[in-house]
Amino acid sequence: MLTSRIVREQVQVPQEPDTWLSFRALGGTKLREASAVKTSQQLAVFKQMGPDGIKAIQEANREQAEAALKTAPLAAYDVDTLIRAGIIGFSYYAGKPKVEDIDALDDATQEWAATELLKMSKPELFEDAEADAKND
Repeated sequence: MLTSRIVREQVQVPQEPDTWLSFRALGGTKLREASAVKTSQQLAVFKQMGPDGIKAIQEANREQAEAALKTAPLAAYDVDTLIRAGIIGFSYYAGKPKVEDIDALDDATQEWAATELLKMSKPELFEDAEADAKND
């Protein structure tokens, strides 16, 4: 499927009345890039921790980590990479948004936008989380 044709126009920003963003679904290459950036960031943190960081990785319970990602799929992706690639318009001005304007969005809006993009691009990541929420 050609993901660039999957577009959601003028999606209301929940925390900002009368403000909207438009999105384009992301393809596999961009999603892999966002995942790789996030992984690199996490590895850098562990390296800074030294031997204790490596020990923490070795002792990590894989099942617990996978369960955590099921409830928060965005944790495996770099927010900046997602929103820079997927926001194609917003109500602040006409035309394609500039990277510096996307970067200037507040944290809550960036996280919301990244989640919306991930839901468009990989909806299966959220099906498990929604099913688990219904079962609770």
